[in-house]
Amino acid sequence: MPVFFELTLYWFPFVYAPLFPAIFLLVVRRPDLHLDVDLRSAVLLMPAGLLLAAVLGEIEYRIVEPAALVTEPSVVQFLLLAAVMVLFVGFVEEVLFRGILQSALVEALGYWPGVLLTSFLFAMMHSVYGSVLEMAFAALVGLVFGVIYTRTRSIALVAVIHGVLNVFLFGFIPVYGSNVPAL
Repeated sequence: MPVFFELTLYWFPFVYAPLFPAIFLLVVRRPDLHLDVDLRSAVLLMPAGLLLAAVLGEIEYRIVEPAALVTEPSVVQFLLLAAVMVLFVGFVEEVLFRGILQSALVEALGYWPGVLLTSFLFAMMHSVYGSVLEMAFAALVGLVFGVIYTRTRSIALVAVIHGVLNVFLFGFIPVYGSNVPAL
């Protein structure tokens, strides 16, 4: 069987990019979904969001201890990782989970049931790690992202936080190690 990409990092755009046309159609045809980018909220809250991403990335790294998705510690490799994680993984997953699923579930079930069910489904997606602790952590992260999205209505903010969390998880921490002492 042919190998399309030797690096795992290149699989992410291959998997997530086909969802962009569907997202575009939803944005155009379903304004009731409120898939706002709201860059103003994103820019104002970004420093706190980046700190949150670093903390969550550190915690998740201790749970799953993934290998680095960069081949060498270079600026180019980390920028590539950041672009993939924010523009593909963070954006697509946050549009799907917060923008579409959570919005629909909150409307149908009410605020907390909708946010909690979305967080549970986000956790189920993380079951591929085979760790109950990772699923519990993903549910908590989904809850935090859900509340942030509800308060700010900014897909951009939660997408960047999500993407930067993954940059710490799959880039900085595996390459440079943790500066946080073990508990």
